[in-house]
Amino acid sequence: MKKRSNKSRDLFRLLLGVIVVVLLNVLSSFVFTRFDLTSEKRFTLAKSTREMLQNLDDLVYVKVYLDADFPQGAGDLKHLRDETRIMLEEFRAFAGDNVQYEFIVPGEGKTKKEREQVYQQLNEKGLKLIQPRLTADEGGGITRQVFVPGAIAVYKEREIPIQLFYTNSEQIDPQEVNRAVEKIEYELTNAIRKLQMTRKPRVAFVQGHGELDSMFTTDFANTLREYYSVSYVTIGGQLRALRDTMQKAEQIRNKYDVIVLAQPQKLISEEDKFIIDQFLMYGGKALWMMDPVEINFDSLRINGSTLVLNDSVNVDDLFFKYGLRVNNNIALDLQHLELLLNVAPPGTPTQWQCFPWPYFFFAQSKQDHPIVNGLDAVKFNYAGTIDTLETQGVKKTVLLRSSKYSRYVKSPFRLDMRAALMKPNERMFDKSNLPLAVLLEGTFESAYNNRIPPDIAGSKEIGFKARSPETKMIVIADGEIAANTYRGRDLEPMGYDRCSRYTFANKAFLLNAVNYLCEDASLLEVRSRQLTVRLLDKRRISESRLKWQLYNNLLPVGIISVFGLLAFWLRKRKYAQKDPAPKKT
Repeated sequence: MKKRSNKSRDLFRLLLGVIVVVLLNVLSSFVFTRFDLTSEKRFTLAKSTREMLQNLDDLVYVKVYLDADFPQGAGDLKHLRDETRIMLEEFRAFAGDNVQYEFIVPGEGKTKKEREQVYQQLNEKGLKLIQPRLTADEGGGITRQVFVPGAIAVYKEREIPIQLFYTNSEQIDPQEVNRAVEKIEYELTNAIRKLQMTRKPRVAFVQGHGELDSMFTTDFANTLREYYSVSYVTIGGQLRALRDTMQKAEQIRNKYDVIVLAQPQKLISEEDKFIIDQFLMYGGKALWMMDPVEINFDSLRINGSTLVLNDSVNVDDLFFKYGLRVNNNIALDLQHLELLLNVAPPGTPTQWQCFPWPYFFFAQSKQDHPIVNGLDAVKFNYAGTIDTLETQGVKKTVLLRSSKYSRYVKSPFRLDMRAALMKPNERMFDKSNLPLAVLLEGTFESAYNNRIPPDIAGSKEIGFKARSPETKMIVIADGEIAANTYRGRDLEPMGYDRCSRYTFANKAFLLNAVNYLCEDASLLEVRSRQLTVRLLDKRRISESRLKWQLYNNLLPVGIISVFGLLAFWLRKRKYAQKDPAPKKT
């Protein structure tokens, strides 16, 4: 009877277990959840990415060409391939069958000539090839192999290239691969968004007041054109310059989503200021890059010194009304860069040398705001400082500040190049965290309440608005922050420093700024994401190779042997037959 009872109990437990497993599987088909146990949430997609994937209305097919028989020295590229595969699987988890992918070995099974044709076709589609020098074996043998670290995404008969990684160097830097791994989600998400985009927001560079022209904003404009429709516009006192003016005020619409004023150097007329003000009052956004002072660079170059004057382009009243003030001063920072000077005597060939120049410095934000989160340092040249003012309904966020070892000089003052030859007096750098770039968000009051310029006061097309809806603007106290330069015919990107030969994050910062103004914060959320890739020290691996091989091979065997002997001893002790006690006689 007892044996039959135990059998019934075991059958009941088995049946109950089967029922629980079936119910869990049925429930999992209705309830979707995933658990990410990594410290940096490596396998958790951004909320905006998940929403985009769940709302896909057609198939997105991704052909990844980063596949190959990776030699020993190409482990970093293999890691990038594996991370790309994992990310695409994450995309499929939310998009289902609307995301499909395939990993392809370019030119596999083809002759050398046919492979070169395949590489040429991929290059024409926008994918860059790399051919790094790889250490193929422990003896230090060198090999070369062509890789295509990119993909092609296809959606509704449209396709777009995705460059997952690229380097000009013959060596693969693990840190660069690490950064590429961080950007996989952004690159894939960005490509899908571009494929779905039906209307590009419009960005206009305002001209006519001595602003940087198209030659010196080429890098910035080309970067924006990837996401926006970019044009250059001269206001010239015309109401129709920034908006479509109809017969009725309620029909007025702005022509552009964002206007950019990059280093205006001439007086902005009241008419143009009014038109800019009303563009903002109708919900437009603005990116201001203003020079705080006037520097005669020709005089500085020829004479070695110049008088720095107040630089007023007649917008102080606008800024005051909106909630800030750009001060007529120049910030200096001990966290400075260098200035390139010709030290050759007159009449001899030029001889360039770099000297410390505290008027050139970089700033890096520690805030978690989407515009600056995870951003590298941004380069400033002759930047000023900004004061924020109390303004009802407007929120101010300081995006970038100087370091804790900084100061400022008020204009007018004399700027002398000989200062580069002298060591800065550190005791004078007694200011800290001076505001350099400020974001303003909210409802702004017009600077022209009861004072419309007389030249256009009689126009029926004005449609004056005294207060804006919710809108935004960003003010930066450096007009050159967006300027690219040229060395001969070669373009040097904005943020490039000739002495350090390093390109700072000016481009990323300004692109983030326009993304945020255009309310495309979803791109910022993904772009600013950082993953921690724990890289191995290859030198230590080589030195400790034998030790860790012994640990990995002998330690598990030793542990199992000890447990086996312990179990044998315990079992023997438990079940060994004890000697019977001697009988009493």
